[in-house]
Amino acid sequence: MKKLYIILCFVISILVLSSCGNEDNETVKVIMPEGAPTVGLVKMIYEDDEILNNKVEYDVTKGNLISAAFTSKSHQIIVAPINVGAKLYSVNPEYVFAGTLTFGNLYLVSKEDLTLESLEGQTIYAFGQGSIPEIVLRKVLGDINVTVNFLDADDVSNGFISGNYAIVLLAEPALSKIKLNVNNVKTIDLQEKYCEITKKATYPQAGIFIKKDFAENNKEFVNAFLTKVEESVNFVNEDKESASNYYEQLKLTPTYPKQVLINSIPGTNIGFLDSKDSKELIETFFNIILEANGNLIGGKLPDDNFYLGN
Repeated sequence: MKKLYIILCFVISILVLSSCGNEDNETVKVIMPEGAPTVGLVKMIYEDDEILNNKVEYDVTKGNLISAAFTSKSHQIIVAPINVGAKLYSVNPEYVFAGTLTFGNLYLVSKEDLTLESLEGQTIYAFGQGSIPEIVLRKVLGDINVTVNFLDADDVSNGFISGNYAIVLLAEPALSKIKLNVNNVKTIDLQEKYCEITKKATYPQAGIFIKKDFAENNKEFVNAFLTKVEESVNFVNEDKESASNYYEQLKLTPTYPKQVLINSIPGTNIGFLDSKDSKELIETFFNIILEANGNLIGGKLPDDNFYLGN
């Protein structure tokens, strides 16, 4: 009888341990928009299909589908424009902000020498009407008398290449693609001008959002994931060729010539800044947004609970 009791205890122990193991093997789903955020995480997508015994799945999609992931709660981790995450947080605080992944990457572009003063009375062809590109552009332009015509981003690029538009607003990596077709391109870095106006290093663009209950119950995984993010960002900036090889081998979209990817990385301003260190940059930028179009962030600054760790 004693021997049977020992065997039963052993079997129960094995079942309990197996059950605990299954919880650790939860599949973590990550979704991100095409473009710069995907470039920033390319090392993780290529190498890290498992973190701390958890399988990790990465979905790359069109930017306009990211909002649906917040609503459906289909992914534990969402990479999104920070203003989009803040706006959706104002409605339903299901996801918290864990850190910035990309910063500003907007440039005024011309074939002629270009200064802010030289823009007086000129026409700029731009993309992003009513959204972040327009807000940054108008903040930098200030009181300069300029006409801004808004078009689709591809139309802006094509019009510049064809010579129909003399001054355009472009983002990386579109700018690096232009430089393969047009010689002696002149630029104004809007991030530098923003810094001069606000006295802040730059403005945050895309960030990492984590489902609140998942973050609370999986702190070790979240810390490991964010460490991997920082490693990927450093890899991309330090080894641009290998990062571009990874991007090509994964067949990520949109497709770019390898040299365009390599050339665009410095101007794309990929980096990682945790939620605590991002807060001041975000609030400075969000106050500018509130003046221009507060609807883009839900009409108010997010509260402290928006930031992971608070």
